[in-house]
Amino acid sequence: VAKYEESDFQMNPGDSMVLFTDGLCELTSPGGGHLGERRFLTNVIKSASDRGSVEKIMRELRGQIVEFRGSADLVDDLMIIVCQYDPR
Repeated sequence: VAKYEESDFQMNPGDSMVLFTDGLCELTSPGGGHLGERRFLTNVIKSASDRGSVEKIMRELRGQIVEFRGSADLVDDLMIIVCQYDPR
């Protein structure tokens, strides 16, 4: 049985949140290397650092994933959800 931690945090207007499955961190390149959590999170921070739109963040992350993966087979699920707080 999986155990999960619960935490509270506050989002301010314009803040983004990215949710993803572990399949992204386990993504392999054609050479057999793994994307890894650190590299993926670095890509998330880079893509979201200018407070761009959800569409821009998702487009950049998807492009980075496609570039890394190349023609390698998928061996796990891939899921990303990008949310942005807009109090309107």
